[in-house]
Amino acid sequence: MPGLFDGEHSFRLEALDAQRTRFTQSERFTGLLLPVLAGTLDAAQSGFEQMNVALKERAIGRARPSTSSG
Repeated sequence: MPGLFDGEHSFRLEALDAQRTRFTQSERFTGLLLPVLAGTLDAAQSGFEQMNVALKERAIGRARPSTSSG
């Protein structure tokens, strides 16, 4: 039922130049059940932050030239 608990999660990629991209993640929650679910949302926030760190590490790893010799 709309109005009880509504959430919007978004990801935005913005090209800064030929080499860099800004990633922005945001979420917005509203509704009557929001105070009851606040603890659950805190846990979700931690997961979002972990995902951001992993995404950054992966992106930086791909941007670095390979130094292995074969």
